Amino acid sequence: MPAENQNEANDSLLVDAITTNMGIADGDAADLRLFYTMVQNGPSPMAEVFKTALIYKLIDIVRGQDTKIDSLRAQVQQLVDGAGTSITSDRSLMAEINAAGKAVVMQEGRIAFDNNSLLRDMKIELRNRTTSTLLLGLLDPNTPASAASERSLRQGLGLGASYGKQYARRQIIAILNVALSKATRTISSKMLGHEDRITVPFMLRVLHVRGFGRDNEDLLAQDDDAPAADANDENQGGQQKKRKKKPSVGNDFFSAFKTDLLNKNKMWGADYKAPGWVGYLADLVAYERKRFPNDTLTLLPPKYMAKAVSSEPATPTPAARNQTGFLAGFGASANAFASTSQASSPAWPTFSGMGSYNA
Repeated sequence: MPAENQNEANDSLLVDAITTNMGIADGDAADLRLFYTMVQNGPSPMAEVFKTALIYKLIDIVRGQDTKIDSLRAQVQQLVDGAGTSITSDRSLMAEINAAGKAVVMQEGRIAFDNNSLLRDMKIELRNRTTSTLLLGLLDPNTPASAASERSLRQGLGLGASYGKQYARRQIIAILNVALSKATRTISSKMLGHEDRITVPFMLRVLHVRGFGRDNEDLLAQDDDAPAADANDENQGGQQKKRKKKPSVGNDFFSAFKTDLLNKNKMWGADYKAPGWVGYLADLVAYERKRFPNDTLTLLPPKYMAKAVSSEPATPTPAARNQTGFLAGFGASANAFASTSQASSPAWPTFSGMGSYNA
């Protein structure tokens, strides 16, 4: 008998040690001791009842936590919705949206420049670049948002798309009178945020769009179309800042560029490597070489340089130059332009054509 009492005392001390080491609260420790008394002589029906009661208690706790989580989720959503309704007045958010607008406008294979097309690509651009929890939440298709937040996001993206076109148009005006190589670096830096990853298709797009700009300076000087009004926006009648009169939707510079681009694609194919496009772009390169002779354009493949090379005045042979003139008797140097620029031109990079970029 004393041995049994000693064993019970030892077991009781062990239970106390377990509750202490595990940090079990006093009330729960008492329940654990009660359970021990039920099972110390083997399984009993009351022990099973006790375990079942604990399970129900855990279920009640989980239900309570679910309710709290749902409440917290609702509060977070209210905060997101509240912040989402003020996107256009948040400078940091609009700076990110405007940067995305600039980037997609000058995508090298872009064909569609209407705001709806730009908005789709801007969302992709923002998902890849933004660190804003608010924007990531609003751009997540799996996260529900209020109608007010969605409307505010559409308005912000619409403003960003128009800003991107206006900014691009101003940059095109600014580069009309500089060499193509410098112009391409400038556009890449201003529109994409870098100038160290210039590709041949991107340089050809800059060559193309500013060539079109030179031929349409009246459109280039006009503001772009404003974002279309949101039919679901009950605040449309709010006070707006006065703006300069703009051309109607579809009659701005980039709409005209799209129309011209589609017409040429229909004739030649949607690829700058197609023969018709090569001939057209080679004419623009010849103009560039004539106007900016020091810009060797070594990035461009030889076929785009062909007309520029053929338009260069032929270099007289040493014998011909030595026959007459004040250089008679002097040796002649070879014309380095054609051989140097063509020999140093890199191979054409992988380019799937403009059709694959159609937004």
